Amino acid sequence: MRGFRSAVLLTTALTSFAAHAGIIETGQNFPSPVVAGGDIFVGSNGGTGTLTINNGEQFSTTGIFTGASNNSNGTLTVDGTGTKVTLTGTGFVNRFDAGTSGNGTVRISGGAVVDAASAPGCAPLCSSVIGGSAGSTGNLTITGAGSTYSAPGNFVVGQPGVTPGFGVPGGTASGTVQVSAGGEAQLANHLYRGARFRKPEWL
Repeated sequence: MRGFRSAVLLTTALTSFAAHAGIIETGQNFPSPVVAGGDIFVGSNGGTGTLTINNGEQFSTTGIFTGASNNSNGTLTVDGTGTKVTLTGTGFVNRFDAGTSGNGTVRISGGAVVDAASAPGCAPLCSSVIGGSAGSTGNLTITGAGSTYSAPGNFVVGQPGVTPGFGVPGGTASGTVQVSAGGEAQLANHLYRGARFRKPEWL
């Protein structure tokens, strides 16, 4: 298991709804209200959305995708000791994107954990992507002692592909990963920067 620890910087070129104390969302997300168990899109259909998971919440769902469509803006915050998000998607699908096709920001802080790796059934192409298609921007920050993101499959920073419904022809993909103050990114497989392969058509 590879890891990035402390002070690592990796770069490639509204109504509020609280389901309960540990989940707060605003703006345009899908589904809305957010519910556990399926894929969650934070900032969808060209809109802006936010999702905060904190206060020791234990949340399990198949995948989370921020900035999920062209021209959308999505921000996910997972914060606080005891807060854990577990991602369980199976097969040839991603479990986690920051900036799928728009602008996506993810911040994991205060000892929170996002675990995309431990659930079974994640094929080698089940990746984490930061800046997932042409025209997208993805930012992942992991900060604070105990704050952790564990990645399944490959970890891709900047993937400038275009597929139907995703990406802007001629656009670039920008991805930034910052790990600081005792945070950790655990990589199960390969790290790709500026990857130039296309998403499989079924993604």
